[in-house]
Amino acid sequence: MVGAQLPGVRSDLRHRQMSTCSADAPARHGDLCPRHQKIAQTAKKELDAAVRAISLAPGIGDEKVGALPGVCVYNFRLSGQLCLLAYRILDQESIKL
Repeated sequence: MVGAQLPGVRSDLRHRQMSTCSADAPARHGDLCPRHQKIAQTAKKELDAAVRAISLAPGIGDEKVGALPGVCVYNFRLSGQLCLLAYRILDQESIKL
């Protein structure tokens, strides 16, 4: 079956067709879907600080086991809410978020 979708899984193209979401068009106030909302400037600084902390010390996160070998998770606060940032160390110089 060509183009078959798994139940409960939407591709980006299908997501754009079903909502007012368009990653190519400039965002207008009130038209953002929850998947593409922008974060506040202060929250962006907190997220940048978390990414910087990971880049300076890649072993800072907790390594997952079981179905997620090689994936590390870093816990940090974003606007007072606990967030998890998953990343993988590819080699000595590369980290994939």
